[in-house]
Amino acid sequence: MGTHGKHPKFSNWWDPLFRGQIRLPMCLSCEHTIYPPRENCPLCLSDNLQWLINSNLATVLATTTLHHSFEPEFQWRLPLSLALLELETGPIVIANGLPALAPGDIVVADVVKETAGGFDVPVFRVFSLNRQSLHK
Repeated sequence: MGTHGKHPKFSNWWDPLFRGQIRLPMCLSCEHTIYPPRENCPLCLSDNLQWLINSNLATVLATTTLHHSFEPEFQWRLPLSLALLELETGPIVIANGLPALAPGDIVVADVVKETAGGFDVPVFRVFSLNRQSLHK
């Protein structure tokens, strides 16, 4: 079993994340959703933040498939479909995807805990696909 390698200030991020819940800080001064989590808003530098549960809905921005890896821990997954996702609240994450994904697809993303190099890491992945677009 790995370790989080996490800072206690971000237990609001790690603990729910490893239960599949995406919680991110939102700046109460400028309403920016912050990812990755930090102590201050990167836009207005305010420390007036509130942790909110985020929707798991996301829009696919781009996709790619990896066919080669120099890391032995990832070679068994090849080919690996990846997707760049914009979460409904604005942040953009990289996720394990599905081969059939296309830009504009609406997906449900979830988070699973995997161990890599002795550390527990959150892995975003596409859970389901809806061919309608949020951006019309």
